[in-house]
Amino acid sequence: MNFKIASLLLVFLIGHTKLIAQNVDKDIALGQDGLVEVTAQMGIYKDAVLESLLQKIGGKLVAQLEKPLFEYQFYIVDTKEPNAFALPGGKIFITRGLLMLPLSEDELAGIIGHEIIHSNNRHGIKQQKGTIWGNIISVPGVLISGIVHGPVGQIAASPFLIGDMLIDANYSRKHESEADKQGVMLAAKAGYNPVALADILARLSAEVELLSGNTETKSYFDSHPYTPKRVKKINDISQNLVPSKQAHLLNNKEFLASFNNLLLGNNPKYGFVENNTFYCPIHLYKIPVPEKWITQYTPTTLAMASPDGDAVLSLNIEKDTMGYGSFLNEFESKMLDETGRKPIRKEKISWKGFKGGMLRYEIVNQTDKAILEISSFNYINNSVLKMAVLYKIQSENEVKSILKEAKPIDVSTIPNTTVLQLIIVEAKENETLGQIINNYNASQKAEIISLINNSKLIKTYIGGELVKIISTQKITF
Repeated sequence: MNFKIASLLLVFLIGHTKLIAQNVDKDIALGQDGLVEVTAQMGIYKDAVLESLLQKIGGKLVAQLEKPLFEYQFYIVDTKEPNAFALPGGKIFITRGLLMLPLSEDELAGIIGHEIIHSNNRHGIKQQKGTIWGNIISVPGVLISGIVHGPVGQIAASPFLIGDMLIDANYSRKHESEADKQGVMLAAKAGYNPVALADILARLSAEVELLSGNTETKSYFDSHPYTPKRVKKINDISQNLVPSKQAHLLNNKEFLASFNNLLLGNNPKYGFVENNTFYCPIHLYKIPVPEKWITQYTPTTLAMASPDGDAVLSLNIEKDTMGYGSFLNEFESKMLDETGRKPIRKEKISWKGFKGGMLRYEIVNQTDKAILEISSFNYINNSVLKMAVLYKIQSENEVKSILKEAKPIDVSTIPNTTVLQLIIVEAKENETLGQIINNYNASQKAEIISLINNSKLIKTYIGGELVKIISTQKITF
């Protein structure tokens, strides 16, 4: 599988968790633990206007539940991928990437209602017994099984590349259909147009296809009902639903204006690439990125892979809860238990003045020889830096060159960069969408702007109508 697409799919599919079947008190505890993990690994986006809007729409919907099991809380996840998911105990999450899509309060309510039903019906609890989070070794636990079963190129597509948390999209089709049906019923009770969920799901499917370059197929979202069928079922159900007379919170112009200045794309405070160098403002380090290498990062983890898949690197910085030595000892024990492998070298080392240690493993199969190095160091602000490098022996010089040039930095040395923002603008009388896009020098984003406005470029607007535009803004640190 192509690394870039694999990584993209992993994040598109991080909708729903596998959890232990427990009582509601346990749901609440698991949800709180999950919130801590989501905050650390994906980030929570702060926008007072949008946070208030989610809470108010969510509150309207929860009020229509016959028996709400939890005190529901709603969060914006600081990622560009379009998604929404529910954790146990009433924790509902919507990503920045999805918030660029709604064109009405009804559409956003449809998404939130769907996730509320998943949570209140305890679908994750009922789906499968298992632990909420995976490996106890945060970086890169999944490598252990990958080392045994596949070459470096296959490991390059493994979940460790999005950090130490992978929420698994594994609701049954029955539960997805149930959440669709009961979610639109809930929306209708709260005064929302139930068919709006079908509208935004159709655009979500188009956005996924546009961003990933893949046409959606039954295997693409294999743990969800195939989207066109979902849309048809929602439309069929909605024909028999009459929305209550409850008023919307905002008129449509006020609703759209709420999304002004929404950050799109990657949040540069977690990292960005400039002149073949990755800069991490939040953790104050930089590392070279060779030409055509692929990067992916979360608030705590950077992952890099060579285009041929012969080398992968993961760099993780987290609050120090166990010390670099304890982490290495735990990894060594886990590696021995699961693979029978012992390090060929184990030593204390330092990285740019930070004390640490390193484990080196040699992996040999019939055709290749690879090296796995696990390093850990005491880092700034009471944190620990964990580094995992896996490469074929012929890539050793390139990997060593990268690591040699990696170093801590001062914030004053971080270059300026740009971010994408959603801006909400007023159309002039008889102005077309294409003309508005050109006026804001956004022609390179014309296709996605057309999609998020659900309008063709030739559409003519009435004066004062609001239009979504994607704008490029410079930022400094």
